Amino acid sequence: MKTWFVIYCRKSSEGDDRQMASIDSQFEVLRAYAKQNNLPILQEFSESKSAKAPDRVEFNKMVKLLETRKDIKGILAWDTSRLFRNPVDEGRIRWILDSQIIEIIVTPFKTFTKDDSSLLLAVEGGKSQAFIQDLTRNTWRGLNKKVDAGIAPILAPCGYYNDMTLLQGERDIKPHPVYFDLMAQVLRMAMTGKYSTEALRIQANRMGLKNSRGKEISRSQIYRMLRNPFYCGKFMYNKSIYDGVHKPILTPTEFDALQDVLDGKANPRTQTHSFAYSGAIKCKTCGYHFTFETKIKKSGLVFNYGRCSRKSKSECSQPRVNLKDLDQQIDSFLDTMTVSEAFVDWARYWVKQAESQDRSVRDISYSVIKRDHTETTSKLNVLNDKWLSGQLTDSEYREMKQTYTQKLFKLDEELKLQDEGVEAWTDLMLDTLQFASRAKYKWNHGTIDDRKTILKVIGSDLLLDNKKLEIKANTPFMLIQKAVSADNQIKVVSDSQIEPKLRGNYVFSPVWGD
Repeated sequence: MKTWFVIYCRKSSEGDDRQMASIDSQFEVLRAYAKQNNLPILQEFSESKSAKAPDRVEFNKMVKLLETRKDIKGILAWDTSRLFRNPVDEGRIRWILDSQIIEIIVTPFKTFTKDDSSLLLAVEGGKSQAFIQDLTRNTWRGLNKKVDAGIAPILAPCGYYNDMTLLQGERDIKPHPVYFDLMAQVLRMAMTGKYSTEALRIQANRMGLKNSRGKEISRSQIYRMLRNPFYCGKFMYNKSIYDGVHKPILTPTEFDALQDVLDGKANPRTQTHSFAYSGAIKCKTCGYHFTFETKIKKSGLVFNYGRCSRKSKSECSQPRVNLKDLDQQIDSFLDTMTVSEAFVDWARYWVKQAESQDRSVRDISYSVIKRDHTETTSKLNVLNDKWLSGQLTDSEYREMKQTYTQKLFKLDEELKLQDEGVEAWTDLMLDTLQFASRAKYKWNHGTIDDRKTILKVIGSDLLLDNKKLEIKANTPFMLIQKAVSADNQIKVVSDSQIEPKLRGNYVFSPVWGD
């Protein structure tokens, strides 16, 4: 005779399940119900796991017990959704009931017998499956909304943390108060090209850097970090890259430079000699980097040369090139962009005059942006008051808050640009001119590191074709080249010419002439 019952309780953190009674509360109600209705309890089962997919451990144990013993009359549960939310588990429960392995399923609100197994349980199962499908759609919609807002729906990478204090759907990724600066140090070290992945791992762990799960950094994690665009303000999601609103560690230019360093060190080799050209020049024929070596002949003559690094059955046809020839070609290239120190001093004075005139215009622009920032902040405060007083729904509040928050973020960036934009541009221009005035001297008299810096700064796509070096000058130096080579040459203004203009408060501008 079947007399016993089993209790099954389940709760997960997904969607509506968070509104479901806790496992302890479910047990409390079901035990009281069993006592009130004289239902003897053989065993209790509970688990905290989603039922959207089959293969729950405690559920499987319960089913096995039901199929093994012949004296269990039924299951006592808070609701049928606790037993199943997928068609596989629904079918198992319906079969157990239909085949009379058990006689009844009891909930505090409804009971199900064999006669109900085909229709009512199918309806209950359909409702549960519809919930899972709606939950999936809502989840994807929420994730896409976060992505569109520039919030990465991912586990925060090392140096950041997921802000769980915000509402679901608004949780963003913020810099970790300790690990953010440590991660920045690791990335800066990697940019020097002086550290291997293993060396970076050792340094990171010595500094006390931890990954997002609070554990030490592994070598594979270091490699993934160095390749992660999240650190320059972007993020990957669903095989696409998006601009993020999180605080970056590197600028996009710095991140690209880091990737160049990593690509140049993909297959590091021990070298007894250091060359400025190493990793800087590619073969135009096959795209491989040129490698540079030193040969000492029996006569004692030292011969430095470069060759294409391609190694295969059909080696590259590009000939070897003497380093002295390359030095002469670089020297000639630098001639095309060399300006005098006197011109740099003259340009510095003119820029300061231009900055003085531009400051009044920037002050007006700054006040307009600041006023807009104040008004938006005030609107956000009013929005909070309306939501707290019940004038807005939660969805309306979240949507409007996101709009104002994004606008404030953009206004903050504009204010920052107003403070720094012009100064940064003028500093860059003067630094570029100063570099151009001394590049040739540094090339001929500086260190290997000076030469490497010059090669990285002056241009990109350094290609070697039949011993001839092709250099595509970066934009600032391309403009300088055009100015230097123009038919109209810059007239260098002497100190005696500048001094009267200083006293007379004239607007000073570049002078071009024959």
